Amino acid sequence: MTDAGPVTPVALPARDISPPSTISPEAQAALSAGAAMPRAKRPAPDDLDGWRRAVADSEAMWAPVAGQMLAACKVRPETGHLM
Repeated sequence: MTDAGPVTPVALPARDISPPSTISPEAQAALSAGAAMPRAKRPAPDDLDGWRRAVADSEAMWAPVAGQMLAACKVRPETGHLM
């Protein structure tokens, strides 16, 4: 790949996108519930310690839920860490 020089990003204006009408009402409700939650603040891209804290916070939040979901599986999942 050759260097094409500076690039200009595509700017997309903010807009509201409704859940698709092709999914069940339950799936629409789940998407709506997720969209209603406040967005999490993210660390700056070069803030490695901030990202480590964000990963640890996310793991702490999801560990109980993931454990329940994995316990309900009919397979034997193996867990691990990517970092």
